[in-house]
Amino acid sequence: MFRASAAGPYDDAVIKATDESFTSEDWGAIIEVCDKVSGDQNGPKEAVQSIIRRLAHRNANVQLYTLEVRYSLLPVCVSN
Repeated sequence: MFRASAAGPYDDAVIKATDESFTSEDWGAIIEVCDKVSGDQNGPKEAVQSIIRRLAHRNANVQLYTLEVRYSLLPVCVSN
């Protein structure tokens, strides 16, 4: 369904914000992703690639947290 691709500059931040051991959202890590993306002209495009890769994770909680990161990035991506 998703094609494999090389690791992107936002993979580590997205993985940190969507760790499978979490029992709830880590808003500090989510805000870090948003701040990092907003500071880079290519940030939104590259962050979307990291999010797509993370949505392929087998754990439903990781997928849910990834969607929360995506939702949080909407204002950042729209303004860029």
